[in-house]
Amino acid sequence: RLSFEHADLEWEQHVAYDQRYERPSEVDALVGDYTKARTILGWEPKVLTPDLVKIMVDADIKQLDDQLSGRAVRVDS
Repeated sequence: RLSFEHADLEWEQHVAYDQRYERPSEVDALVGDYTKARTILGWEPKVLTPDLVKIMVDADIKQLDDQLSGRAVRVDS
């Protein structure tokens, strides 16, 4: 949802739900916890999820804009 909000899009207009792809024991929310990494490694995240979403969406939008304008050519194998 964060990615659609950042791109100023309504997710409901772009996402189709198909029950065939649902996991057998679907969970309502997947939440990460870096406590173990912090405790054992002393690691702290430098970028939090909402900011990471913005970085990723902005990169995708720039890549698409570059392709559409001819500044970049997409090469897939």
